[in-house]
Amino acid sequence: MSDVALVGVAKHYDGGDPDKPALKRTSLSIYSGELVVLVGPSGCGKSTTLRIVAGLEEPTAGRVYIGDADVTSVPPARRDIAMVFQSYALYPHMSVYKNLAFALELRKMSKAVIERRVGEVARTLGLEECLSRKPKALSGGQRQRVAMGRAMVRDPKVFLFDEPLSNLDALLRSEMRKEIARLHRQTRATCLYVTHDQVEAMTLADRIVVLDGGRIQQVGPPAEIYDKPANRFVAGFFGTPSMNLLSAAIERGEDGALARGSGFSLAAPAAVAPANEVLVGFRPEAARLREQPGAVPVRGRVELREVLGSEVLLHLRCDAGPLTVRTADRAAAGEGENLTVWLDRDRLHFFDAHSEARL
Repeated sequence: MSDVALVGVAKHYDGGDPDKPALKRTSLSIYSGELVVLVGPSGCGKSTTLRIVAGLEEPTAGRVYIGDADVTSVPPARRDIAMVFQSYALYPHMSVYKNLAFALELRKMSKAVIERRVGEVARTLGLEECLSRKPKALSGGQRQRVAMGRAMVRDPKVFLFDEPLSNLDALLRSEMRKEIARLHRQTRATCLYVTHDQVEAMTLADRIVVLDGGRIQQVGPPAEIYDKPANRFVAGFFGTPSMNLLSAAIERGEDGALARGSGFSLAAPAAVAPANEVLVGFRPEAARLREQPGAVPVRGRVELREVLGSEVLLHLRCDAGPLTVRTADRAAAGEGENLTVWLDRDRLHFFDAHSEARL
């Protein structure tokens, strides 16, 4: 496997707004054996980045490296990469065996080598009983495994996944996520994976790259992205439901700074003191329905209850704005009731209200 590096890569499309490039100057390193997930909303630049690595798009600026080689001007067929697309793109008239073997046959490999490689991949993916079938006789999950197998059999330097699970239903997506995670642990292949699904990103990635507006917002392990979001966008994008954000003004006194919002106030950490206006963020699971020592009370009215089996989501309307609480208490307040929730000071996040950066 090989490293992948983007150095100052940018992309402008002809006829597009010159002030809004598809990808702003971006530098990113993906280390050998690492699975990196590019995630963000539609139009954020994640697929453009993947296509530039694949050679399907030419960057307007910057260089692309695979291993020690500069491949910026190298055609896709000579980059030794393999792609798995959203569509399975299988040959319908060929058996599973032929679909897996086709790329090796084009390389004029010996029959013995082809049989060995196809057999190894089929065993790894649990496709041994499907080798004689045509794609139309396979389930969606089996077709996706064949698509992955067709990439694996080539033993490329880098695997590129372009939203490979988006056509599957929720149950199959869950199963295939586990399958991809297992395969990566087994093979330690270098992978670049594009998705708009935060669950896929959190469960699969060694590192996550969050993009918005053609710019990288944050790079880090899944836990770091969730626990220490770099800005308001990342805080709001990750988490279901997303992070609660309440506006507050900073008041300075002899005893330190105070963050005061509509219906709540709390001592502001030293890092927050230089700001004038902040957003106080907390995850739905960080709010409690019972008073905690040192916790910050916020009062509101329950507008909606969502019962999700083992937990309940309470959507409240407060003076400071809407907020959501996640609780395992199925007997929690009903719709229309007034409720006080308690915020754990140690689990609060602060963002500058103007720059939206983490403080």
